[in-house]
Amino acid sequence: MKCNSCGAEITDDSKFCSSCGKAVTENNPFYSEYTDSTKKMTSGRGLKWAYFLGYFSLWLGAFLNFILSLKMFMGIEYTELGINPREVYKTLPLIRFADYSYGVLLLGLVALDVLAALAIIKFKAKAGLLVVLSNCGSAVIAIFYGIMASVAAGKNLFTLDIIFSIVITASMALINRYYFNNRKDVFIY
Repeated sequence: MKCNSCGAEITDDSKFCSSCGKAVTENNPFYSEYTDSTKKMTSGRGLKWAYFLGYFSLWLGAFLNFILSLKMFMGIEYTELGINPREVYKTLPLIRFADYSYGVLLLGLVALDVLAALAIIKFKAKAGLLVVLSNCGSAVIAIFYGIMASVAAGKNLFTLDIIFSIVITASMALINRYYFNNRKDVFIY
C-alpha cells in the first residue's frame, strides 16, 4: 500500500505513514482525530529523529550498557589493562562496590532505554519523558561512578573525555526535551 500524502510504501495495517507521519486514509478511525495535529507536525517538524532514537539509538545504547554492566560485574575492564581484578578489589575494596553499583545502575538504564524505544515506536505520550530520563540517568550514573571510583582510588578519575561525555549527554537531554515537547500532538497514546 502507498501513502496518500507522500506516496511512500507502507504496510496495509499502518495508521500513520512512517515517512511523512500523516494519517494513512480517511477510512482510518484515527484519521479525523489526528489529521490536524499531523498536518501541524509534518509542516517542518518531521519524525526522523524520533525514528532514529526509537529504532536504532536507544536499542544500541541498551545493548552497549548491558555489555558494560557485564564488564563491571566481571572486572573485565581491569583484565583488559592486564590487571588482576581480584588484586584491585583486595587493595581497593570500595572499588568493587562502585563497580557493582555501576553495573546495577547500567542494567536499570538498559530497561529505561528499551521502554523509551518502545514508547517512541508506539507513539506513547510518555516517550519524550522516558528519553530525557534516559539521557539524565546516563549522566547521573557516570557522575556517580566517577565520584565513587575517585573516592575509592584516592585520586580524581574524572578525565576530560568523561566530563565531555557527561556534558554531551546532558545537552542531549535538553535537545530531546525540546524535540518531544514540540511533538506532543504526535505522541498521544
